[in-house]
Amino acid sequence: MLRTTIGLTLILASSAIATEAIDALHLKQYDKAKTLLLQQPDSLDKLFYLGQIAYFEKDLDKAEQYFQQVVDNDNANAEQHYWLAKVSLSQAANASIFSAPGYARTAKQHFEESLHINPKHQGSLKGLIRFYLHVPGIAGGSVDKAEQYARRLQNVDQIEGSMALLNIYEHDDNEQALTTTLAHTLQQHPNNARVLTKAGFIYQQRQDYRLAFDYFSQASAQYNQSQESSYALSALYQLGKTAVLSGQNLSAGQQALQSYLKQPESPVTSDLSIELPSAAWAHYRLAQVLALTDQTHRAQAHLRQSKLRNSDDKALEKRLKQEAKKLNISL
Repeated sequence: MLRTTIGLTLILASSAIATEAIDALHLKQYDKAKTLLLQQPDSLDKLFYLGQIAYFEKDLDKAEQYFQQVVDNDNANAEQHYWLAKVSLSQAANASIFSAPGYARTAKQHFEESLHINPKHQGSLKGLIRFYLHVPGIAGGSVDKAEQYARRLQNVDQIEGSMALLNIYEHDDNEQALTTTLAHTLQQHPNNARVLTKAGFIYQQRQDYRLAFDYFSQASAQYNQSQESSYALSALYQLGKTAVLSGQNLSAGQQALQSYLKQPESPVTSDLSIELPSAAWAHYRLAQVLALTDQTHRAQAHLRQSKLRNSDDKALEKRLKQEAKKLNISL
């Protein structure tokens, strides 16, 4: 096999089928992407994209094989080391207590190698933040080191770094640092849907539903006004959830969920860190809002819609049964 991707990228780039395959991958149409890629000549790029598909399909061992082949033949590519590290970190999370440390060390090694090649690689900076934050101290975990990498990330992307710091302070239960950093970030980015949504989540967790609703409202208003549309949609859903949790702003919560259900169910987002709630969850939340306003018949209809749209989500299935029992209705 060749030891460089020079020329190999051109093989894929010059192929309409390959372009279609990559587009399908970005749209999460993994079967289609895989079928199209397998029609392409052998190349490191082909292995690289097949590795991504295997990762997203949670076939971590196969993903590791693909990415290891790529790195073995091209050791100077930051993105390839990043993906191999990402797979190893996922393997660590799913491994036994005996195997997990080895996977974690491999992940750390490749994240560091990625940053050695490209010190501004955001994915690897985030990866090392996750490593130091979630790995036990006895295995090398360190909140201080996680914070150091978050500040490095701030120098590359201010919002990404600030979000990382907020996550670290939440994880460490450092309320003072969390409040101070949030206030500073909101001051710097008052109209950013991602920052506003994060503020909403923080206050929702604190059960300060008035402020949570206010920040989610501001975030949802940014839909179609910024590149952070996925966060604005998330905030729209959270308006409904906050209305349920607080028992307040029920009319606004109902309208927000109805608007959410009118949007595409799986909007395309370049940020893989955000996963929007499904239509099944939105129907369930809307049913809860309607039940709180004594619209039991309409609530029943949305519970049935939620059940119909649900696919193997055991947590939602349990919630639906509980809500139906509380309302004394059948599904």
